[in-house]
Amino acid sequence: VGTLIEALPSLTRYIEGFQLWVAGDGEETFLAQLRRYAPVSVRLLGKVPFGEMMNLYATAGLTLVPSIVEDNSPLVVYESLLAGTPVLGAAIGGIPELIEEGRTGYLFRPGDPVELAEKAILHIARSAPERRAMRQHCRAYALANLTLERHVDGLLELYREAIE
Repeated sequence: VGTLIEALPSLTRYIEGFQLWVAGDGEETFLAQLRRYAPVSVRLLGKVPFGEMMNLYATAGLTLVPSIVEDNSPLVVYESLLAGTPVLGAAIGGIPELIEEGRTGYLFRPGDPVELAEKAILHIARSAPERRAMRQHCRAYALANLTLERHVDGLLELYREAIE
């Protein structure tokens, strides 16, 4: 979140009407920094019920995942792509394996607020038809590659290979 907070001045300056919606709780230090931009540019939603998250993803123009830890397989990426929303994620852990650069989202160097802002601005600068096509590709990609059934099939195949 620290990287995102550092990127906020550029995001609010270069993206007209920029709105960041933050779902969930977090460290009070970060929340206090985010509150400085509220309610104009930042909305702190607090805990959002699981059943409402897909609607939140679907209404977002871009999901930001500014992780600085080696998360193997962040659920937020799966859920966002399934909702048809591109992901701007840090190139760390399993995130790069889930994002097709320029097709289902974008990657930036972990901890780099300048590159995060540049990629977000690049996405918003795309034409509406390009962004719609990207949303359709996100959903198709997720349905073809990121379903529980596909994951279980892959695990079973690995087990079969290990046994043989």
